[in-house]
Amino acid sequence: MSTQGDVDALEITGTYENLVDRPVLGSGAFGIVGSTPTVPTLQQLLPIYGPKAKLRGPYIWKKNNRKIYDVYDGARWKTCQAARLILEIKIGRKLTEEETVDHIDGDPINDSPENLQVLTRAENSSKYHALRHTQQMYTFTCPECKKSATKPMNDVKGNLLKKKAGPFCSRPCAGKYSSRQSKVVRGGSPNPNYRQGL
Repeated sequence: MSTQGDVDALEITGTYENLVDRPVLGSGAFGIVGSTPTVPTLQQLLPIYGPKAKLRGPYIWKKNNRKIYDVYDGARWKTCQAARLILEIKIGRKLTEEETVDHIDGDPINDSPENLQVLTRAENSSKYHALRHTQQMYTFTCPECKKSATKPMNDVKGNLLKKKAGPFCSRPCAGKYSSRQSKVVRGGSPNPNYRQGL
């Protein structure tokens, strides 16, 4: 049985059978993974990484349960997520520095080739932002003009939590409302629009 220290010395030279049904080892950041439906092999990576390519792994990144591999391209070792290697095999070339792997269904554990696509960093970032930051809308009646209005919840939740006046449909309505809150206007004269109890 291997120990955690032996994990770095493990090298896969094309088949996956020697790791099937082996449990995750050790309490460190990585362990050896059991069988998986989508496994890159050295024979698949040779046309992409060259004849000196080597492959070690898979390991599991316990931080987020993603499978990772160590890949040698003839010059240096680098750690890659399984999804990146699977996508490189699918498109037949290495991804550039500006390209990233996108999981189409949003599940980062689903590494099937049909679920992976190439996106630029900007495209991937905007997709992630759109998925994570969908805005809730808040519908209310403006206390100044009594019209119905809708605003993003992030814009009004501060006032709601602090129990401030509003929200208002527009800045002019907020200005009119607040101008009536002062008993005096600039110069010290009484405010003709002042209404007590607002």
